[in-house]
Parts: sequence; C-alpha cells; structure tokens
Amino acid sequence: CALCPRLTPVCTIPARANITLPVIRGFHPGDSAGLFETVKQVAATEVPAPKASPFRFEFSAEAADHNTTVLESYDFDLAKVIDDSPGSHNSYGSELRPP
Repeated sequence: CALCPRLTPVCTIPARANITLPVIRGFHPGDSAGLFETVKQVAATEVPAPKASPFRFEFSAEAADHNTTVLESYDFDLAKVIDDSPGSHNSYGSELRPP
C-alpha cells in the first residue's frame, strides 16, 4: 500500500484508513546498527491511547448480545464497524500499538 510500499505483499492497511505515520529512518538488509536505531525509534514513538471500542471483550451472554447489536446496526459488516472506529483496539494497525 502507499503507507508501507516495502510491505505491499503483506500490508493490510487500506488507503482509506487515513493514518499519519511518524518519520522513521529505514535501514538496509545487513545494517545491524541501522536496524537497532530503527527499533529504538519505533519503541520511542509516542502513540495516543486507544479510543473505546464499540465491542465488549468479555465472555458473557450480555457481551454477546451487545456485540450482536453493534454488528446488526452495521448490517453485520465488520469492515464498516472497523472503518467507523478509528483509533480503537479494532482499528487497522492496533495490533502494533501498546495496550
């Protein structure tokens, strides 16, 4: 994708995600010092706290009912829920953010 051209075969961030990324210096294969610097930059990058998710992440009948209602309000289209929840735990790239 346009956000991560080197990762195009594995990148799942859609162009419509509207994500602003910090400028992080890259490195070349075999450049261990560059890799270390890049890892330090990524680790030091400040990210905003996640916003509340429309889903409830608990194992209960109430949570299941609630989550079904959320999905029903989006015609059971999970992509619409994700698109409508930027910055939450279920938004694109959230697996790369600290909890």
